[in-house]
Amino acid sequence: MSPFALLDELYLEILRQQRDQEFLKTFLALLVGRTSIKELHLHKDDTTLMNVSVKELHIKLRRMRALLKFEPFIDVYHKSFLDFLQDLSRSGQYHVSKQGGLKRYLELIVDSVIRHISMAIEQPNCHEACHLSPQFTFVVNTYPSNIVLPVEDWQEALKPLLHLQDKLLNTPKLRPCHITQVMRDLQLHLVILQGGRNAAAQVPDSNMNESVTKQSLTLVTEAGQNTPEEDLDRCFSGLLSCLLKTDSVTAARVRSITNAQRLIDLIDLVNR
Repeated sequence: MSPFALLDELYLEILRQQRDQEFLKTFLALLVGRTSIKELHLHKDDTTLMNVSVKELHIKLRRMRALLKFEPFIDVYHKSFLDFLQDLSRSGQYHVSKQGGLKRYLELIVDSVIRHISMAIEQPNCHEACHLSPQFTFVVNTYPSNIVLPVEDWQEALKPLLHLQDKLLNTPKLRPCHITQVMRDLQLHLVILQGGRNAAAQVPDSNMNESVTKQSLTLVTEAGQNTPEEDLDRCFSGLLSCLLKTDSVTAARVRSITNAQRLIDLIDLVNR
């Protein structure tokens, strides 16, 4: 018999009493995720990420008061409850691994960004006065990321964000704010992670790199002799030409106007 058997049964009984099980499991994942990140005050984002008011959050979790303290913010009374959640053999359907918690935390950030940007698209006048500054901003703008996950998890979590980026290309440019910056930072993290994986999988030939570098320098030098429109066309064509010689798959993707815009946005961000 497990030494935690009686304690685990008590935990499970309390968890089963919660009416909104889906909400509970999402919050437990958020709890594991944010406690896995060494950043202060992440609890301040609980209502934003769960998309509820403080009052509603407390009401939905009111049956959890035996396991969670509500003041000064919602947190566990003791680390043993987190240990229970992260042990599949003990928590069963309520199990949340550290990786699972971090991934759900990232997904909730993406959901929050999408809600905010979508509202800004529909109500641009309201967005002009946006002062939202969530704590996850400080998590996302750190390099390397504090959300340590495999690139596959990042790709899956950010899929909805890439769809939103496509929508943004057909709307007037939004006024920059903390949330639009978070969107850029998330995309940049993904690009960096994908680049690292590709670099590890394939070491390019040094002569080919030298050739591509020379062509890039030539493009920059000749750009000053053309009109702005010609500069853009020539640089983009040159980029495709270089990519075709090193990575035909990437070149095919960059041909997409959508991906080209993302690339330009990322270059703009890096050069700030």
